[in-house]
Amino acid sequence: MSGYRLSAQAAAQQQSWDAARAMPPSAVQAAPAISNSTVDSASVLAGSGEFFEWFGGGGRAAGVNVTPETAMRVTAVWRCVTLIAGRLMTAPLCVYERTGGAPIKLPDHDLVRFLQIQPNEDMSGCEHVELQTMAMLLRGNGYSLIRQARNGVIYSVDYYHPVQVMPYRSGGSIWYRFTNLDGSTEDHHSSEVLHFKGPGLTWDGLKALSPVQHHAQAIGIGIASREYTARQFESGLMTNDYFSFEEEVSREQRAAFKEYLRRRAAA
Repeated sequence: MSGYRLSAQAAAQQQSWDAARAMPPSAVQAAPAISNSTVDSASVLAGSGEFFEWFGGGGRAAGVNVTPETAMRVTAVWRCVTLIAGRLMTAPLCVYERTGGAPIKLPDHDLVRFLQIQPNEDMSGCEHVELQTMAMLLRGNGYSLIRQARNGVIYSVDYYHPVQVMPYRSGGSIWYRFTNLDGSTEDHHSSEVLHFKGPGLTWDGLKALSPVQHHAQAIGIGIASREYTARQFESGLMTNDYFSFEEEVSREQRAAFKEYLRRRAAA
């Protein structure tokens, strides 16, 4: 059975991992942790909005917190994202063989099932495309980890939420640190990772730009306007009622009446 083969560097790394797994528990515990010198507190705080999302934060604009999740509460954002993602998930992904002429489609290739049918145990091929498209549209980046047996054959393509992945450079190559749901981490070479990028690049060239971060002000105004309107309706001030007076009202009386309405709305 044929499958995706590791690059020379990735194969060497795989051998080192296999050797580490074969070590006794005491030796493994004594081994030094992987050091990521490019991801320190300064660079993370300056260039990674995902860092703040771990703590429920995000950029603020128009007095509201703007994250991909809060942005999806805006009707226009929801409609655009779901429309594009829904359309792309219906497009078939195929495997082609490069030739001297036109590429040849390989409908029976082993990798087709990961693209069209079931990339992993949790989702179908269509769902995988939809999730990656939404990740690109909201955060600019989507990630999947190619799981391979020791002989290099792929057995799963695992989807990871963008906030679970941190790309970095080491030894002249790009690596990715994946954080699992149980808190454990895995470091993998770029040859084992599918990185779906949106437009542009960050200052370090590792990730695409975040559409939500770059349009936070416009999205924040939409969120703030909706919340303001909701509060107005809740307080009962946005009605079709009007007030009329039979006699001329002085400036003091108008001010007193406005204060009465304000206290009534605040009660």
